[in-house]
Amino acid sequence: MTLKEYSQNFMGFPIPTILVDLLAFQVDNAINDYYSESFELIIHDKYELKTLSKEPVFLDQLVPFAQADSNGSFYAFWLDKGQDLNTAPIVVFGSEGGYHVVANDLLSLLRLLSLDVEPMVDEDGVYYDKDEENYEPSPYSRKFRKWLREYYFLSPISTNFVAEQLVEEAQDLYQELFLLWMAPFVKKTYSYN
Repeated sequence: MTLKEYSQNFMGFPIPTILVDLLAFQVDNAINDYYSESFELIIHDKYELKTLSKEPVFLDQLVPFAQADSNGSFYAFWLDKGQDLNTAPIVVFGSEGGYHVVANDLLSLLRLLSLDVEPMVDEDGVYYDKDEENYEPSPYSRKFRKWLREYYFLSPISTNFVAEQLVEEAQDLYQELFLLWMAPFVKKTYSYN
């Protein structure tokens, strides 16, 4: 994927430098497989978002940019109150339902990705859980972790506890606000069995 192709996601906004650098990392290293389990930069047409709401305000304030898991979950920026993409919180939309703030910004998301696990997303929450006994690193995870240290001076994470802290920090700041913002656009139905 070229930068020009990828820019289709951003509705005229400048692509955040971090994503430009991440795309360059992929191209420069001829990466043709995962560097974090199931994560992939994608061109997104907002189809899944349009199934939730077709309201222009809704669609204009959510900017999908990456696949989150192998089932169709995806990451999106949430632009609220004039934020730009560099400082916007990151939300994950689950393929089976559920939408949750996972990171304060792109740098926090990169740290989550360094755990090299896909998120588990459902109506109740989102979890990054590395099963140490059965863990097999993604083919390019070592290169990605090295890139994080060299280009962004970020320490990769290796424990579920740190991932939980990062998600909790983001949710403390944004989850309630995000759900209040979502409420007029999305009507949930629950069944209690």
